[in-house]
Amino acid sequence: MSLEHWVWLSGLRINKRWMQALLDRFVDPQKIYEATESELSEIVLDQSARKAILLSRDLTNARNIISHCAKNHIGIVTMQDAAYPGRLRDIEVPPVLLYVSGRMPSFDEEAAITIVGTRSASQRAEEIAFRFGYELAEKGMLVISGMAKGIDAAANAGALSAGVHTVAVLGGGVDVCYPESSRTIYNRILDGNGCLISEYPPGDRPYASHFPERNRIMSGLSAGVLVIAAPERSGSLITASRALEQGREIFVVPGNVDEYEFVGSNNLIKHGAIPVTTPKDVVAYYYARFPDAFDDRKMIAYMRDSSGPDTMVPMKQRKKEPELHVASTPSYAIQGKTLPHRTQSREYDFGLFSAFAQKRKNRQNEKKKVTTQTEQAENAPVAQIERRTPGEGLPENYQKLIAIIMACEGGIAHIDELVNQSGFSAAETLSLLTEMELEGVVKALPGKWFQIIE
Repeated sequence: MSLEHWVWLSGLRINKRWMQALLDRFVDPQKIYEATESELSEIVLDQSARKAILLSRDLTNARNIISHCAKNHIGIVTMQDAAYPGRLRDIEVPPVLLYVSGRMPSFDEEAAITIVGTRSASQRAEEIAFRFGYELAEKGMLVISGMAKGIDAAANAGALSAGVHTVAVLGGGVDVCYPESSRTIYNRILDGNGCLISEYPPGDRPYASHFPERNRIMSGLSAGVLVIAAPERSGSLITASRALEQGREIFVVPGNVDEYEFVGSNNLIKHGAIPVTTPKDVVAYYYARFPDAFDDRKMIAYMRDSSGPDTMVPMKQRKKEPELHVASTPSYAIQGKTLPHRTQSREYDFGLFSAFAQKRKNRQNEKKKVTTQTEQAENAPVAQIERRTPGEGLPENYQKLIAIIMACEGGIAHIDELVNQSGFSAAETLSLLTEMELEGVVKALPGKWFQIIE
């Protein structure tokens, strides 16, 4: 298995699920590269995916990427490598490879927590994210976030201020700092304080469609996800959805019921997520699971601390003076070194996610459906399989958007046209299109145009 074939496969502009199906069938990316049209027809792929494979038999770009990475100290970790995180390999659609800048930790051995929340966070919400990022990292947990404006950046900054490593998973190449407001965090990570990770090659811009895909990696690398300040239709809820599908625990910092930025996160609590009011709540949960990640002497003193919470210090001041003294209200009875630990999985109400809930049900039946289609494909011409009516068997809201796109000139519709004709809000329309793109139903084009994948 050559690295250039892995890079070639990762760069194909096809749905991630098709990549996984190809690897399940051929195992080796080189065999996919060399596969004949007849061999590819044995897999239930859409026509555009087959064309993308058959028309891209050129390794020049892959070789250029590998050369660029070597010169710029960017690592490439493929699914076949021992360094590839087992947690990530076990999710439903793992990334074919990871580009890594900096020192990648052994994720499977870490008490890793992904912290997410709104980009449009209030100063108070950012203070909370900074505090959790700092204290969780200082006590031994690995803080993962997306370095995005708002909660993500505050969490990464908190971990850095604790003087320990942090991980940022990006929606573009690891050599592309986005947003520019996170430049300081980006540079500090590159200076040896963690690593930057992406499934997109160097130079790739952070397109909007990349971020929902990025979210599955953030939750997949972690043992749990902490949501801080998520509005009703926040992208953080997509991360929460991914986390549920991956069997991760979800923690939520409750917020003021009158504040819009806490509507989505408070709803998570109502539907089964674990409410946490201090970093100590999260640390206690993982101490028993990852004993090697924590210093026992520090932990016993920390968990016995019964002092009340200190006055919150402005985040800018904390960055200059990282010596924090944030304590929490007492919650745990300590006997020796034994801390409370949940041994049973929590039950979540997937109805919270509306369209996500429907999508999850669809996915549960997907393997059976694909198996049936594959059996039919063995005895039917490819042309018969490809005559499926677009939108057939999909939720009604998907079909409504599909019908609008198909009615537009050239079969391409702009987001504004979809909002105007569907009657959905702009946020709801974009959320649906994101889900449809992940499902391989539509393809996002530059300029917020969308096209049906036939």
